Amino acid sequence: LAGIKTGTIFPVSFETKAELTTDIRDLNRILVPKGLRLLPLCYRENRTALLYLYRPSELRQDLRDRLAEVLLNEAGYPAHGSEQCVAYLVRRFRESGEFPHEVGLFISYPPQDVWGFIENHAVNYKCAGLWKVYGDVELAQSLQTHEPNAQAAVRAAGTEVVQSRFE
Repeated sequence: LAGIKTGTIFPVSFETKAELTTDIRDLNRILVPKGLRLLPLCYRENRTALLYLYRPSELRQDLRDRLAEVLLNEAGYPAHGSEQCVAYLVRRFRESGEFPHEVGLFISYPPQDVWGFIENHAVNYKCAGLWKVYGDVELAQSLQTHEPNAQAAVRAAGTEVVQSRFE
């Protein structure tokens, strides 16, 4: 995350759910005091899981955006706090087995781009990179330029423990 993104979603392999749960619990003992949280979004039949690593304080701010609030409300999310929204996101992942379109709000995509993706059914975008841009192209390009730098900074800081722990 490197202080740039609110959250990220990544796959991990696991032997058993119990082992993965223990690993996540152990990691959260390290991450929570640093302002981070790790949660399993869903489990797949091929013994992989999608994990969500995020900064709760940043997510609270992101979800206060007026357009983000409207999008989440329209998708049925509770109007009471970011933690309830995360719980609902987990439920959406587990019930549908697919990526809910509003997931971009949880990983620092601009709300205008999330709205555009939903409204335009993933077409008619202005440009595409890490996500499809429907709003401010300059802002999106700036954010997308920082993404590789953020990944490099995380590796350089030695925080790849989250990923290597599950390999």
